[in-house]
Amino acid sequence: MKAFSSFVVVITFTIASKMAIGQQTPASLSWNIAQCFQYATANNIQITTSRLNALIAQQNTILAQGQTIPTVSASASNTFTNANNNVTNNGTLTNQLSTNGTYLVNASIVLWNDGFNNNTIQQKHLQAQVANLAVQQSQNSLTLLITQAFLNILLAKENLIYINDLVQTSAARVQQGQLL
Repeated sequence: MKAFSSFVVVITFTIASKMAIGQQTPASLSWNIAQCFQYATANNIQITTSRLNALIAQQNTILAQGQTIPTVSASASNTFTNANNNVTNNGTLTNQLSTNGTYLVNASIVLWNDGFNNNTIQQKHLQAQVANLAVQQSQNSLTLLITQAFLNILLAKENLIYINDLVQTSAARVQQGQLL
């Protein structure tokens, strides 16, 4: 029983320490703008979706290139039959083994289809490039949004300093007005 209670105490302290670590103060979580960019580009859903779409487009390009490769297929089947058959038609049965085999090999290649495969490959390659550019566009848009928010914060900080100076100046004028 004592071992169980000490186990519960250890687990309780472990969980409590993990919870305390998870609740850090905002002062310890100060980020610079480069860290914001890195975190946002790594964890943004739109960018992740664009990256996955780019990977799909690359796979579609590989699939289109695979359409130009010849195809070969083969199949084989074999049937064995062992039966007592009336071969001489006189009523005596003879043990007879018969086999039947089917073997098939097919091969196909497209010799000419008016450049359809080449056009498809080029189309898929261009779609992959478009998908990669969409990833870059999403990253650029996110960077602009973060930069705009950062500049708004700096502007708000400067406005706060200006307003504090304005309050101090107004307070000094009020004091001067009261002296006169």
